[in-house]
Amino acid sequence: MSNNQCGDVGMVALAEALSRCTELGNLKFSNNRVGATGFAAVAEALPRWPKLEWLFVSSNPGPADAFVLALIKALEAGVA
Repeated sequence: MSNNQCGDVGMVALAEALSRCTELGNLKFSNNRVGATGFAAVAEALPRWPKLEWLFVSSNPGPADAFVLALIKALEAGVA
């Protein structure tokens, strides 16, 4: 999913589409112009991905505070 410049709109759509994918193990959306809105959508979906082991998000203008807080919570719960 990297390097396609999907932006926030694309990331929101992707997070929604993957929200029921409980087997998701890796997600990479580096270099996609994803900002606060896109990161917030990923943050909302994080608890639904209990098998997520790798999350690559470099070279985006985000993340949103909501994403960082959700990631911390997921790590503490052993989800991510």
